[in-house]
Formats: sequence, structure tokens, C-alpha cells
Amino acid sequence: MDFTAEGYLSEEKVTGDHCSPPGQTHTHTWTDEETEEEKTRDVPVSLTEGKLSPQSDVFSDWEDVCVEVGEEVPMESSGKEPRMLKLRRNLHQLDRLYAQKELNVLKASEELSVCCLHISELQGEREALEELIDREKQEENSVGVFRLRAQHKHVCEELHREEELQALMSMALREHELELCKVEVQMAHVCELCEELKQEEQEKQHRKQDRHLLQEKTSSRAHRRTIQQGKE
Repeated sequence: MDFTAEGYLSEEKVTGDHCSPPGQTHTHTWTDEETEEEKTRDVPVSLTEGKLSPQSDVFSDWEDVCVEVGEEVPMESSGKEPRMLKLRRNLHQLDRLYAQKELNVLKASEELSVCCLHISELQGEREALEELIDREKQEENSVGVFRLRAQHKHVCEELHREEELQALMSMALREHELELCKVEVQMAHVCELCEELKQEEQEKQHRKQDRHLLQEKTSSRAHRRTIQQGKE
């Protein structure tokens, strides 16, 4: 990574709690320009679009698409629409919603991986700069120390921002995974109802076939009895 350090008028110790060696505590005061840069930092689209909040229903889109899925589907037919057709339509809607939630999880996971990789790179740069600073101190090269400390400060600030962004991304990923699990539960519920209805229809057909066979046997016996009586 390429850094350009401006000359410092006086030596200042530039470290923060997030980049200090274990056992040491330092403080850092942000300038107005740094604060403005922090405010205007871009964040991934997945953290701003469809962001979940306590005031919003996590599954508003779910309710719009599958308004009938949350209700218990009666085993007795209601209205002209077949029960199986209704369940299959709801299952198809849940399939589309599941694909959308699965895509959200995939995107959030990829963005988090990229962020973690960037953090690892920044940590490596920070450690390398700290070693160079120690070397310049031993050589009593004050100009080199000032220049390297300016770079070190920039890396530490960027690392701090990336770590905060990583926390937000991790939270967003957990929320997307929770939404996906809820859709899976609903899909399992609808599939169970479909299976129950299918078994009920099969049992009904079996009973109908049994009655038909019984009627045929009864009719056949009556016919044979009539023939025997006619011969006698």
C-alpha cells in the first residue's frame, strides 16, 4: 500500500488502543478533517439496503409474498380452491423467498471475507512499520522516524475503521442467516401439510376402492345365488 506522509514539525507519539502493543495504553485525538473522513467513509451496500431494525418487521416481504402460509391450513376443503393447489402455491412462493434470503447470506458472507482479508493485510503493514520505526530509532534517524510514524498513524486509523465495519458485517450476516432459517421452518411446515393431505387423499382413494370391490363381490354373490335358485 502506498502512503504519502507530510512533514511533522514536532515529534508526536502516534498510536491508539487498537494498535498498541499489549500492556501499553495510548490516546489519540482526532482532527476535524479525520472526523469528516470517517463520516464520509463508504460502507458495503448490504449494510445499508434492507438493514434490519427493531422498528421494522424482519419479514415484511415474507408477509407480502406468503400472507396465507402463516395460517393453519384446514384439512377440510374451504371454498372452491383445492387445498393441495393452495399449499403448492404457498410452497412455490416460499421457494422464491428462500432463494432471495440465501443470496443475501452469500453476499454478506463474501463482503465479510473481503473485510477480514483487508484487516489482516493492515495488521501486517502495521507490524512492518513498527519494526522500521524501531530500526530508525536505533540509527537515530529522526526524519525517518517522523515519516514512518505518519504512515503508521494512517494505517492504524484505517485498521480501526475496518474493525468497526467488520463488526457491522458480522451482525448483518447473523441477521440474514436468521431470516433464512425462519423461511426453512415455514417451508418444512408447508411440506408437512402437503404430505398429510397427500396421505389423506390416498387413504380416501383406498377406502373408495375397497367399497367398490366389496360392492362387486356382493353383487357377484347375489348373481350366483340367483342362478342357483333358478336351476333348482
